[in-house]
Amino acid sequence: MNAVRRSTALCKVLTRLSSGNLSFHKIADTPMMEKFGEKLRILRQRRGLSLRELSTLLGYTSHSYVTALEKNERKPSAEVVLRLADIFGVTADQLMRDELELEG
Repeated sequence: MNAVRRSTALCKVLTRLSSGNLSFHKIADTPMMEKFGEKLRILRQRRGLSLRELSTLLGYTSHSYVTALEKNERKPSAEVVLRLADIFGVTADQLMRDELELEG
């Protein structure tokens, strides 16, 4: 399901780009990742996960990486963003794009 959602979101962006309703310049000017850590913390707490539990789900033995993500001290790789999106049932766009709010 999440792969379908990601594919659908990508198709929408590509359609908007090809129709002229969205430009790469507009995408580049969109604030991104400044709220990532806050969103990650909110999602983790909503799910009732500790830092260690989320770290384990991501395949890390220490919680320091997730702590650094939540404090915006580190930026996640694309793979980590996709894994987090799958874990929490949100889109990568919702995690990365500051103007998109989390649902619920």
